[in-house]
Amino acid sequence: MASVATVQVSAADYQDQYRPFTTLGVIGSFNEWTDDVVMTDDDGDGIYEAEIRVAGEYDFKIRADGEWNYSWAAYETDYDRTQNSQTSGSVSSRNGEEALKKIDQSYLKNSRQRQKTELLTYKHKDHTKNAVVYLPPDYNPKKNYNIIYLLGGVNSDETAFFGKAGESSALGNILDNTFNSGECVPLIVVNLAFYPDKNTRLGDKALSVLLDDFRQELRDVIIPAVESKYSTFAPDTTPEGIAASREHRGISGFSMGGAVAWDIISTDLDYFSFCIPMAAGSFEDYSGNDYTGSVAEKLKASRSSLGEEKSGFHIFAAEGTDDVTYEYMEKLIDRFRTEYQDTFSFTTSGFPDGNICYLLKQGGKHDPEHARQYFYNGILAMNNALK
Repeated sequence: MASVATVQVSAADYQDQYRPFTTLGVIGSFNEWTDDVVMTDDDGDGIYEAEIRVAGEYDFKIRADGEWNYSWAAYETDYDRTQNSQTSGSVSSRNGEEALKKIDQSYLKNSRQRQKTELLTYKHKDHTKNAVVYLPPDYNPKKNYNIIYLLGGVNSDETAFFGKAGESSALGNILDNTFNSGECVPLIVVNLAFYPDKNTRLGDKALSVLLDDFRQELRDVIIPAVESKYSTFAPDTTPEGIAASREHRGISGFSMGGAVAWDIISTDLDYFSFCIPMAAGSFEDYSGNDYTGSVAEKLKASRSSLGEEKSGFHIFAAEGTDDVTYEYMEKLIDRFRTEYQDTFSFTTSGFPDGNICYLLKQGGKHDPEHARQYFYNGILAMNNALK
């Protein structure tokens, strides 16, 4: 049987922190995420309330003016037992899971001011490798740009997100329109290939060997090659120059690429401050006998070595409930919440508050469409973190 639950939120906590709003509403699984139930403050005490009919466990969000980019979770709730004294139930609202902003469908079309993707070729050890570099519209080499290094899934290469250099792509169009609209400060995105050559795949070499090789390649070859050619915040491409600009550099990946991103942010905080892992747990839950270590423990060690002032970080993680990687991401996030509260500060309000935000897409699957939505939300979060 259904019962009535009262949802409450203090407007004072959000009115000044975000922007003025006209209405507050609650939306959730109790109404299939359709329309907001309007919240009211009848007695003028600043506490907005709404009554909703629920049965069993449910998820919900609070939204300002019906907009997903102004939404929060984890609010005080209680059941009104006077409505149905025989009904019991539970409230489920995952602390830290922000609602993902939808991509405007017009963003998928070519913009008037279009991106440019270029092929960057470099050598690492005995191998010649490529990266595809996305440059935002009106790229100006005299300006400084934030930069994200991006990896695809287990069988992907440098063409995973933007296609071949010079081609138009869905993600490229989304980024073009995002930057042209002023929604986000333009940035550079570099699509990388993880494997040392076209013939090597996961299982051909020990995972720890592949990770160590890629880390060396990223630090010693890729970043210097990219940031000596394109304009970032790095004053130069010496290790000192790259470290000095760490706050403007991120690592991201989807699926296996996301697991690589988790590993890189945990060990290379001297070069990276931002991470966008998408649909991916960490290798600590995949690697079996070739254990690559705990992300949290390695990150703690990095922070201890560098000092807190030089090792601040922001992680924006996104996952789908119908994704094959869902259980792995959940397992990792739950460890962070329960065992490493001294390291991870979860935020339900976006950056710069806290250092990790976990977003869950109801019904999200393991596919390019969701990867693009996760990455789009990730760059918006990075933009806010750097303000």
